[in-house]
Amino acid sequence: MSKWISERAVITDEVQPSEIVPIGWDFAEDLATGEAVTAADVTITDRAGADKTSTVMKGSASIQDGEKTNSKVVVVLHTMTDGELYHVTILATVTADKKPEADLYVPVRDR
Repeated sequence: MSKWISERAVITDEVQPSEIVPIGWDFAEDLATGEAVTAADVTITDRAGADKTSTVMKGSASIQDGEKTNSKVVVVLHTMTDGELYHVTILATVTADKKPEADLYVPVRDR
């Protein structure tokens, strides 16, 4: 069960280091009628603040239908380190002036 920390931040369920895990955020509440997410920038850092995007994110972010058409950004995580807490920042582009952000925290523990 995910735990909400704030309106824009959530701690996901614990995952195992070897799991391949899709996680995402639905930006539907940020979209006016007719708007959609057109791009997304994702950054993944470890507890020390080191950028782990290229090693932990499998492929690139995808934009999918959520509560609205093209409102959800999904990333797939893999090859994670046991005992780590990853901070996944998703910056969605809706228009040049509208870029909502979400923060997800992913705890990793080998069970």
